[in-house]
Amino acid sequence: MRNCILSHVGMLCKSSLFCFQPGSFSYSLHFVLPTQHVHFAPLHSDVRVVVPGYGHVTVDIAYGGSFFAFVPDSQYNFRLGEVAPDVIRSAAAATTDALEKQLTLSHPDSDDLAFLFATVIKDGQDERTDIPSSHTCVFAEKQLDRSPCGSGTTARVALLYHKGHVKLNQTRTFRSYVKSEFQAKAVQEVTYGGW
Repeated sequence: MRNCILSHVGMLCKSSLFCFQPGSFSYSLHFVLPTQHVHFAPLHSDVRVVVPGYGHVTVDIAYGGSFFAFVPDSQYNFRLGEVAPDVIRSAAAATTDALEKQLTLSHPDSDDLAFLFATVIKDGQDERTDIPSSHTCVFAEKQLDRSPCGSGTTARVALLYHKGHVKLNQTRTFRSYVKSEFQAKAVQEVTYGGW
């Protein structure tokens, strides 16, 4: 059995059309518990795939209401914040396409939920807990999420916890490419089915 983590995600506002005060926004996903925390778990860590146009890329796959692939920007030889959105879109879409052909996912409740929702390109600041970490979620037909992506953020916290980069109840701040921020933390380790 693998353990899952319960998470809480809060939204911060700096420069958007609407905002919530920290702590007033709880992001609820597929596994909703009475506390309104999100149930998620890491699935595949440090998977190497061949991505056409980019070569071998190392990714992490985690679940946070949907499955997400996480890739440091250094795998593509660029830095978030220094490249145009189309560069990010192309790299993420190529990675999603490659993963769909090279990796099989499974979900403990339903085969219908066993698909890769998005690729999230991150800044590589996983070990730095003192500063916000940036990431960009690319989903569907190369759409960029203007927020840090709530379900993607919960999946990323699962990976950070799994890799020992955060502890339970240690809050991290995640920033999108338009500078909106979410705060998230792992709050409890639990067992769910075979997870």
